Amino acid sequence: MGKRVKEEARQLFQDKVDHVIMRLICVRGLVPHVIESPEWKELMGLLSDSYHPTSATTFADKHIPREAVYVREKQIKALRMINNLTLTFDGNTTRKPHSVYTAHATTPSRETYFLDAHEASDERHTTQWVTDKLLKTIRSVGEGNWGATCSDSTNVTKAGCRELVSIVGTMLDFCDAVHHLHNTIRDINKLPKLKFLMSMLKGIIKYFSKSMYSTTILRKERNLAGDDEPVKALEKIGKTRFGTYWTTTAANALDPCLPHIRNLVVAKASKYQIQGMFMNRASGKYSKFEQSILQYITIVAPIIHALWSLEAAHANASDVFIFWLAIIATLNDLFSKGPNVTGVPVSLACEVTAIINKRYHEFFTNEVYFVAFTLDPHKL
Repeated sequence: MGKRVKEEARQLFQDKVDHVIMRLICVRGLVPHVIESPEWKELMGLLSDSYHPTSATTFADKHIPREAVYVREKQIKALRMINNLTLTFDGNTTRKPHSVYTAHATTPSRETYFLDAHEASDERHTTQWVTDKLLKTIRSVGEGNWGATCSDSTNVTKAGCRELVSIVGTMLDFCDAVHHLHNTIRDINKLPKLKFLMSMLKGIIKYFSKSMYSTTILRKERNLAGDDEPVKALEKIGKTRFGTYWTTTAANALDPCLPHIRNLVVAKASKYQIQGMFMNRASGKYSKFEQSILQYITIVAPIIHALWSLEAAHANASDVFIFWLAIIATLNDLFSKGPNVTGVPVSLACEVTAIINKRYHEFFTNEVYFVAFTLDPHKL
C-alpha cells in the first residue's frame, strides 16, 4: 500500500475518532482541557499509533462550529417538512453572566429542537427586540410551518407573543401552564395569613440546608423512632419554582420531621435561632405552625399534582383544561366542608378562591383549551 493511500486511511481514522471525541465534549460534558493532558495523550498513544491527539483549540475553533452548522442545516431541513410547529422561548442568565433568550421548536409528535440562543447583554430586551429575534427564528424555517407560540408570563414575553401572532396569522398564543401554576402558588404563599408559615419554613430549611451535622442526626433520630420512610431532602426553596414550598424541599417533607426536630431541640442536639418554638409544644406558636403546615399542604396539593402532570412531554391543551377543572373541583369540595372539618379558616378559603379565579381568567383568554377538550377523543 502506497504512502498516500496509508495517509488517507489514517486521516479517515483520525476524523472518525475526532468526531466521537467532539460528541463526548458536546453531549457528555467531557471537559476540553482533559484532552490537553499528558494522561489523555498517553491513552491515545496506547490505543492506536495512527491517531495524533487533536488540541482543544482545534475542537473549539473548527470541529464544534462545523458540526453546529451541519446540525443546524439538518434541523432546518427537517422542520421545513413539518407543519403546526410550536415555538417556545425563554430568557436565561448564564454564569458569566450573560443574558440569553433561547428558542425551541416542538413538533406535533413532541420532538423538540433547539434553534437559537439570542445573546444581547448590552441591549434592552424590549418587546420589539424579542419580536425581531423570534421572527428571525420563525422565518429561518418558514412562517407557514408554525401553528403556535408559548412563553412564560413576563410582560415582555407575553407582549412578544401577541406581536408574533398578529404578524404570523397561523400561530396561536399559548400560555406556559406550568409557569402559571407556579405563579398561582406564589400568590397563595404571599397571603398575610401564611406569612408566619413562610417565614418559619424558610428559616428551618435554610438551617438544615447548611448544617450537615443537624441533617445527619435528624436522619438518625427518625431511624431510631422506627420510621420506615426515608428522610426527604430539606433543600433550599427555589427562587422561581414556588411549588418547592410544598414538595420534598419544604412543607411536605418537613411535616413528618417536626416531632423529631423538636426531640433534638429539647435534647439540645440541634440549635438555631427559632428553636424556642420547638421547646414548648404547648405554646401557641408551635401549634399555629403545625396547623398552618397541614392547611398549606392540603390547599396546595391539587395545584402541585396538576403541575407535575402538566410537566409531562405529552401533556396537551385538553389536559391543561382538565387539570384546571380538577384543581377548582378539589378546592371547592375541600372548602365546602367548612373550617370545623378542614381547619381552614373561611377567610383563608375565600382568599385562595379569589386567587384561583383570578389566575383561571388570566390563563384562559381564548377558547383553544375548551375546544381541545371537547375534541379530545380520549375524553368522549
